[in-house]
Order: sequence, then C-alpha cells, then structure tokens
Amino acid sequence: MERFRMKKRKLTLTKLFWHYLITVGISLICILILSALLFWLMFLSGLVLPANTAEMQAQKWEQALACGASLPSEVPDYYRWACFDQDGQMIDHSNLSKRQQEQLYKAVKDKSSIMYAIPFNQYHRFITFPDGNLCVLQYDFSLPYTVKWMQKYLPEYQLMNLLFMLISAILVIVFWTNRYAHRLHSDVKVLTAATQAIAEQRLDTPFQNRTNVGEFGEILQAMDLLRNSLSTSLHEQWLMEQQRTQEIAALTHDLKTPLTVISGNSELLAEETLNDEQRKSVDAILRNAQRMESYLGQLRSVIAQQNRILKRKTVDLESLFLEWAAMGKELCDAKKIRFMALDAPKRNCNIEVESVNRAVLNVLDNAVRYTPENGEIYLSATIENDTMNIVVQDGGPGFSDEAIAHGCEVFYTDNSSRQGEGHMGMGLYYAKCVAEHHHGKVMICNTNLGGKVTLQLKLTD
Repeated sequence: MERFRMKKRKLTLTKLFWHYLITVGISLICILILSALLFWLMFLSGLVLPANTAEMQAQKWEQALACGASLPSEVPDYYRWACFDQDGQMIDHSNLSKRQQEQLYKAVKDKSSIMYAIPFNQYHRFITFPDGNLCVLQYDFSLPYTVKWMQKYLPEYQLMNLLFMLISAILVIVFWTNRYAHRLHSDVKVLTAATQAIAEQRLDTPFQNRTNVGEFGEILQAMDLLRNSLSTSLHEQWLMEQQRTQEIAALTHDLKTPLTVISGNSELLAEETLNDEQRKSVDAILRNAQRMESYLGQLRSVIAQQNRILKRKTVDLESLFLEWAAMGKELCDAKKIRFMALDAPKRNCNIEVESVNRAVLNVLDNAVRYTPENGEIYLSATIENDTMNIVVQDGGPGFSDEAIAHGCEVFYTDNSSRQGEGHMGMGLYYAKCVAEHHHGKVMICNTNLGGKVTLQLKLTD
C-alpha cells in the first residue's frame, strides 16, 4: 500500500493526462464490445432478423399477392404496403406515416424501384392484382424485429444500437472526467489552503497535506519553504522590534534622571540675578530641556501603545470630530493658519478614543509645523463600510519621495524638504502604531495643495 501511495504522489500531469485518455479509450472499446455482444445475443435469440430478410422474401410475397393467395395485410410487419386503384388513388395501406405515403405516391408515379433516403434507401415491389389494382411493397435493408410490438413501436435496431453506444460513451466520458477532475480539484484545494495559511500568517504549522500530482507537490513544497522562511523572518523581526522597544524604554529611563537634574538646576539658575547674556543661555537650556521631556513623553506613549490591549469604545463620530476640529483650530490660530473642517457623518464608530485623539493631534501638529503663515489646513473624516478615514491636508511644500517611503518610521526626520522646527520624528510613527492597533494604516502622499496624511482605522476587530 505504501509503495502504491509513493507512485501516486509521483504522478505527473502528463502521466495523469495519458491515464485519462487510456482509461476513456478502454471504456469506449468495452462499450463497442458490449454493443456487439448484445447484437449477437439478440440475433441468436431470434428477436432480430438479418438486414436482407425483406429482400430475400420479397419475391415469395410478390408471387403470393399477384395470384391472390395472400392479402397485403398478411405480409410481415417489416414490409410497408399500399394499394392503388387504376386511377392512381390510394385505397388502402398499412400503418404509414404521411411522409411514407408521399414516398409511395412518388414511387408509383415514377415507377421507381429504389428511392434514396436517410437513414436507409427505400426499395419497392410493384404487384398488379387480377382486378387491375396495384399493390406496392416497400422495405429497406435494416434489422427487423420478430416481435410485432417491437417492430411497430421501436426504432430500427441499428438506430437503437447507435443510441445505446452514444449515450453510454457520454456517460463514461462524464464519469471519468469527473473522477480525474476531482483528483485535480483536491490538489488545488490543498494549494489554496496553503496560500490562505500564508496570507493569514498562520506560519507555525508545516503543511501536512499531500497532493496526487507531482508538479503540485513541488509547488506545495516550495510554499512550505516560503512559509518556513516567512516564519523565521517574522520571528526575527519581532525579536528586533522587542529589542528596539526595550532599548527605547531603557534610553528613556536613563535620560530621565540627568534631564531632571539639568531642568532642576536650570530652574534654580533662572531664579538668580543674571545679566542678559546669562539669562539668554539659561532660557535656552530650559527650553531644550522641556523639549527633551516632551520627546521622552512621546517615546513612553509609543511603548505604552505597543504593549496595551485595545479597548474599543463606541462614540459618535460627529461629536468626536468637533473635538478634533477644536484642537486643529487652536493649533492653527497660534500660527495664523486658516483651518477648515469638513462636515463629518452622523455615525457611531468603535475605536480606542484616547489613542486616536492623540494620533489625530500628532498629525495636525505635524501639518501645522510645515504649513507657512496664512496657509490652509483641511480636516475631514469619512466612514465607508467598516473603515474610517481621517484625512489631514496641509498647505506646506509636500513630502519628498524619501519621506513618503519612510515618514512613519521611528526617529525619521526629512532634511531635504518640509523644513521646520527640529523634531525627532515621533508624531507619524505614533499615528502608525495607533492605526495598526486598529488593523489599519497611515498613508502619506502629495496633492496640488501640499502634503496629505490619511489615518485609516478598521471599526471592527
């Protein structure tokens, strides 16, 4: 049994195709043999007579009818007959169809002993009765039945046999096609399941299913290698992310103490009597210390966001949008920037409100930083199906190609475009973390107005 399974696995598509053709061919040959056997049995049992029976007995019945020894109604059923008077009008006939009657009329008119027709040629014998009336016997070279009802109601045996072979051949082809298609379909299901497992990142379990066709087995093996490589790569990436998170956490902790010392001593110096030059230096130290404290706060927020459990809350988008618009207007008024908020739909959304609020604030703050005085910033929010898109369009110089590719990476700053105040590149990175926490993403692009950031959130788990 194991050897059979091994051979079955090594079956190639070419071999499978030839198996199918050979199997169907053998089946059709068996149908031909069975058809011949049925004919032989019918012939031996006397249910079917030879095809030339009517021809062989035609002369005997012609003589019997001519001398009045027999009546037309006494001839066997494999003959068709009709009687005509001396004016050529049909006065009696066997069970003839309208088409057969027309054929006999034409045969009498043309005195034709043979008429070419499909599927059999029609042969005629003309017999004149003593009273001057004419009788026409019609027959063909077909296999007649000996049973009266069979001859009357069934088609010719040749046609019956042909129909039997045709229907049997169709059934056999359909049967074997379905069998072999099922084998291919089972392999396709295995490959589809493997593809879905990779797409859904279920990479821990090797593919246990086997295929019937060798080429499909090679594809499955390659997909299993891909699964293993992706699993290893994602695990390494996760370890790197964990290590980076730990390093950032350690950095924020290590910087907190010296930064507190610097801020405290700077504040003490600020309380002393200082000249203008000294006052300027102390204010710079305090200002940058406060900025560093802000950066450390953002780092702690990112770390907390990555480690927290998503707790969604159903809120009204229209009310939430008004809060975002108020934050945006406050930021823009300080820099004399025109702020425009488009109307948000009256819909409920299921999100983690606190983190989303902060992400929107970061994106707005980033837009204000790069929009010049008297510029414009637009804020909008839409919901389509189960996805919410929060769009911030600024009036700045736009993103560089490098910024579009790496703008959401931690600590990324773009020095080639969108010049502004020094910052550590945490705003968009935090927004990206929030979006991914909601199974969404952040999209960055440029428009004819400036830079555009879209925060996309999935409203369902």
